[in-house]
Amino acid sequence: MKTLATTLLIVLGITIGHPTLANGLTDDAEKKPIATSFQAAVLPAASLNAIQVFIDKPAGKSLAIRIVSESGVELDCQYVQKRADKCRMKFNLESLADGKYKVIITDGQTTTAYPFTLSTKEPVAVTRTIVLS
Repeated sequence: MKTLATTLLIVLGITIGHPTLANGLTDDAEKKPIATSFQAAVLPAASLNAIQVFIDKPAGKSLAIRIVSESGVELDCQYVQKRADKCRMKFNLESLADGKYKVIITDGQTTTAYPFTLSTKEPVAVTRTIVLS
């Protein structure tokens, strides 16, 4: 009888004293906080007719990457899957007219915009002169 009482007191003491057991059982989702932010960089490509988007995000979150004109018209939209944690995309801008645009990246909670401008430089006329002596 004394052994049973002692065992119950020890189990009760461990249960009350242990912080995880005192609060009750928790899900793994509560133990591991999921980061809600992502990191992104938008850079011009070497061809100058495209931009590259680099993304580093926590797995389990999907992202939408949109190209939007100055007037708010969505021109392109690409999605990053939940299981991917890093992503690199290239957007061809050759068919777009000169103007102001935005790359908008969102995960549903956080939205980040990267504005950029497309402009075509006027060709410079090259004049050659020949001098004979």
